[in-house]
Amino acid sequence: VRGSSLSRPLSSLSIFSASLALPLLHKGTGDVHSLVFGVTGEALVGLASAPARAHRTPDGRLDPWTSGGCGVRLSTGRLLLAPASNANGGVAGKVVTPLRRIPGDRTEYFVHMRINHNEGALSVKVEHPHRRPRGEWVDAGIGLPSHVQPWVCVPAGCSGTSDSAVPVRVRLISSTAHTLSIGPALFRVRGLANMVMEWPQMKQALALAWCESEGVVDVKDLLRDDVRLGEFAGALSLSPAQEHALGLTRSR
Repeated sequence: VRGSSLSRPLSSLSIFSASLALPLLHKGTGDVHSLVFGVTGEALVGLASAPARAHRTPDGRLDPWTSGGCGVRLSTGRLLLAPASNANGGVAGKVVTPLRRIPGDRTEYFVHMRINHNEGALSVKVEHPHRRPRGEWVDAGIGLPSHVQPWVCVPAGCSGTSDSAVPVRVRLISSTAHTLSIGPALFRVRGLANMVMEWPQMKQALALAWCESEGVVDVKDLLRDDVRLGEFAGALSLSPAQEHALGLTRSR
């Protein structure tokens, strides 16, 4: 699905919240989904529960996923779990990017989201089109409902930003489903599916076999150890591009 978009000048808008058309994302439509948003102006972009059926958690509270969504707010660099009616409220989550959009900035930022349906997990990456290095993937640290869809919420008057002169434009640039070639076996090593989902089937299988033979249960442990990461890359004969994606630079 490409081309879904929202474009509104804030001078004519108090609060706006909407799902960006299709797709509805759930486990049956792929093990992992990758989304890319283009964002200009001050808006909250991310995911909302779909379909929206309000219900309560076991302790009686309204489940926030059924009354709003979770997204990135570029002026703070944080995730925000917000009610659909007010992106100025909600509960602030973890910082997912060092980038901060300042008032008056008309740059289109790129927000990447990777939804892992098997683990109910979300990873986020934010990029500025003219800055290096590129953004890094960050684990959002939240659990996802079974069905989600792309979502945007525009704060009322962009409170606290003095930025009502910049029109908000959000577009869903791409939505891609990935079916992991060797199925649920990859999930025996936490985070491995996210790392290898775009690799050829043989490389996926080799990555799983190496991790299990070396006792790696979480790829975070691997990525913190340059020596073991180099051994991993060598054993799999990774391409320079694949090594670079892992943050590995080696003399040749």
